[in-house]
Amino acid sequence: MHSLHYMVSQYTHVFFLHTGAIANWRALIGPTDSNKARAEAPQSLRAQFGTDGSQNACHGSDAPETAAAELSFFFEQPGVGKCDLGSNTTLCLVKPHAVKSGLTGQIITKIQQVGFAQLGIRSKSEMVARIFDQ
Repeated sequence: MHSLHYMVSQYTHVFFLHTGAIANWRALIGPTDSNKARAEAPQSLRAQFGTDGSQNACHGSDAPETAAAELSFFFEQPGVGKCDLGSNTTLCLVKPHAVKSGLTGQIITKIQQVGFAQLGIRSKSEMVARIFDQ
């Protein structure tokens, strides 16, 4: 719950992306720790926009089952991830510190430059309402 609370505690944007999704998304965001990302994957989003292991700019689903659960939670459509898994759909979450720092536009631009498509978005108020309505 701590992780979920953090991810929805600020102005957070959520997307689900398409086009070779999970493996390609994980490669684009790089290693979890931003310092490791700077050493091993300097062009990754976490290397460019993260600061450490938790304020690492982005979150991404790591498996089809995780993507299905996360997409269903954020987009309130049970099975939304499952119905798109054949099309390689995953979740991207621009973390609160990156949004608060004004990095969202730069991050979205980099995501689109490598061929991912933004298929959905949720604002902070929509997510907070979703959490408290449960």
